Amino acid sequence: MDVLPSHLPLQPEHRPSPNIPPPTHVCYREGDLASMMAAIVEIKNTLHGLRDLLTSNAVLEEQASRFSDSITELNRRLLEVELRMAQMSGSNKWIEKVVWAVAAAGLTYLLTGKLQL
Repeated sequence: MDVLPSHLPLQPEHRPSPNIPPPTHVCYREGDLASMMAAIVEIKNTLHGLRDLLTSNAVLEEQASRFSDSITELNRRLLEVELRMAQMSGSNKWIEKVVWAVAAAGLTYLLTGKLQL
């Protein structure tokens, strides 16, 4: 015997029949489900794109870090060269002054015939 709610009488139209297909009616939420599925597909595509962008960003950050380290190393080396050049030019100044003094004394001797110091 079929079990039906107690408030429904057992009439032939209320009895389920295996030969009768279920009612074919359109779900009024079907459009909402299709929209939701389309939004989910779009979200998945966006997340896939974001994953690719994050991967590219990580690679670029690594390259930027290496580039920054290279620039820091080049700055350090340039500073060393500048300091060496400053020290060398400072130590060469007295040699330059001695050469000019000897040249001036030699020129004076040639012109006057006397050595004046």
